[in-house]
Amino acid sequence: MWEILLLISIITSLLFVVIEGRRARKLEKQERFIRVERAVFIGIFITLALFMVTGVLGFFDFVSRFKEPLDKIILFLPVIISILASIAVADLIREEVEGSAKTNLLKAFLLASGAVFLIAVAFVVIPALFPVEFRIIIFLALMLAVAEAFSRIIKQAEKARPLGGELRKEVEELCRRTGVDVDGIYLIEDEGINALVTGAKGKTIFVTKGAIEHLERDELLAIIAHELGHVKKRHMLKGYALSILHIVPMTILLKIGDRLPEAVLTIYIVLSFVILVAGLLYRLARFNLKCELEADEFAAELVGADA
Repeated sequence: MWEILLLISIITSLLFVVIEGRRARKLEKQERFIRVERAVFIGIFITLALFMVTGVLGFFDFVSRFKEPLDKIILFLPVIISILASIAVADLIREEVEGSAKTNLLKAFLLASGAVFLIAVAFVVIPALFPVEFRIIIFLALMLAVAEAFSRIIKQAEKARPLGGELRKEVEELCRRTGVDVDGIYLIEDEGINALVTGAKGKTIFVTKGAIEHLERDELLAIIAHELGHVKKRHMLKGYALSILHIVPMTILLKIGDRLPEAVLTIYIVLSFVILVAGLLYRLARFNLKCELEADEFAAELVGADA
């Protein structure tokens, strides 16, 4: 019975996001974006509830038969897959909402797979190699390294080159007016209409070729101003801090867990998992959306609400 319920818990979140994305096709862009974010939140909440019932029915007993670290991998992997698949599908829907010319399914799959690997490293390998006192520092270093590596991968994979011409002068003027300091502004060979900010310091901006070719100048400046808003508001740095904040209680639980009797070990595992998922849900439901709205407000003030 628990095997069937476990399978349902894995696919529920993904199906919910897909169904809500289709139902929201005729809504306005901003309303549809909010609808998709809400669908991810509700879908993962349902998945978590089903997963807990699955554990009561016997999944936790099944996992306990395996030796470390395989038991931890088997325990966390089903819901991690569900969460990442839901996030990947939501990203694909957002690309469609934003008018992207084509969706890169391979890129979405690689990003989701990479996230699974990083979570495995963070919650299985690091605790096995480092004492509790150093784990928060290691987690932070890992996040910064991944952010910087992602920026460099984009530069290589998308054949990025520094943005030039009159557009660069206009962007530099926007930076000067707002006091925003960026590490670089790059053009990437992507037909989608998009811009993003990345890098360890959250100050490297990428603009797609599709955005430059298909948008009016004021629209183009608006999406670049949106990314400048992320830099100005230090959203990536705040994201790092938020990640550390929900890792701290997990680290404490791991320290306590070493001393727990076997009778309460299941409760300890469930509590650790709830803290992990609660942090992810908060980022999806509140923090990320708040950052996007703040960046939109910044762009509206900078280039005008009509852009």
